[in-house]
Amino acid sequence: MKNLIIFLLILSLIFILGCAQKNYTIIDKDLPAANILVFAAHQDDEIICAGGRMIKAMQNNKTVNVVIVTDGSPKEFNENPVITNVRNNETINALDKINISKNNIIFLNVDDLGFIFDSNGNELVDKILGIISEKNPDEIYIPAYEGGHIDHDSVHVLVTKSLK
Repeated sequence: MKNLIIFLLILSLIFILGCAQKNYTIIDKDLPAANILVFAAHQDDEIICAGGRMIKAMQNNKTVNVVIVTDGSPKEFNENPVITNVRNNETINALDKINISKNNIIFLNVDDLGFIFDSNGNELVDKILGIISEKNPDEIYIPAYEGGHIDHDSVHVLVTKSLK
């Protein structure tokens, strides 16, 4: 448990440092509601990335789908499937608060923390492309390439590659 707390503190610091960058696009508050697809590296990144946009879409009877790429339980910290289940259930419960059904949440459950080095990138690109084709969103949200957290950057690169 101590390792998890340390990991979460480090993760929070990395996120805060990533937010200190100044090259963001501000979404016009009058942007029309749309069906959206949000890709997140970890559980809770979807809210950080596109929470307001997801709420607006739901308020306007649009469809919101969320893809969580990692399992939230890095093998480097000897975590276990219980952590994955807890984090996935927290995501389901949090998104339920804004009326996003668990049927609209996809958990790819790849290993957290540097999964790109242990996985078949082409296989993940194919999965992502399949999800995009199936969901056919008007807008797609992905983590910013921040040059900081390897998982955020990897999801950014994989989704971008899928779209090309």
